[in-house]
Amino acid sequence: MRLFLSTLIVILGTVAAQAAIFVPVIVSPNFFTPAQIYPPKVMASGGHILLWQVWAVNRDCSSRGAVTFHVLKAPEHGSITITPGRFFAPESRCRGRIFGQQVHYTARAGYTGRDLVIFQTFFPAGRSFLTRIPIIIQ
Repeated sequence: MRLFLSTLIVILGTVAAQAAIFVPVIVSPNFFTPAQIYPPKVMASGGHILLWQVWAVNRDCSSRGAVTFHVLKAPEHGSITITPGRFFAPESRCRGRIFGQQVHYTARAGYTGRDLVIFQTFFPAGRSFLTRIPIIIQ
């Protein structure tokens, strides 16, 4: 009986060690942050452009709270500014100005070529997504 138990422990230990090495990991697609990838924005060298705006509103168009950003890749050939305020939002069903945030880009004077901005947007309800905006400066 002792020999049987010893053999069983060795076999189970070997199986457990192999299982620990070869266990497949399944990652839910919901784990990854969704990404918004936009077509390139085209602008003049030294110019200023609105890259993106976002808001979080309730059905009655009242604000759900502030939307915040975390810049993951700052532009190399210009600068961005994030401005909170009340803006017209033509894409929204809300009329008039609603509270939101705008992301503006200013290209470095004299530079022509490409630039890229990547940031993560956080909404008041806890959702977030990545935004990738390529920029062509002419």
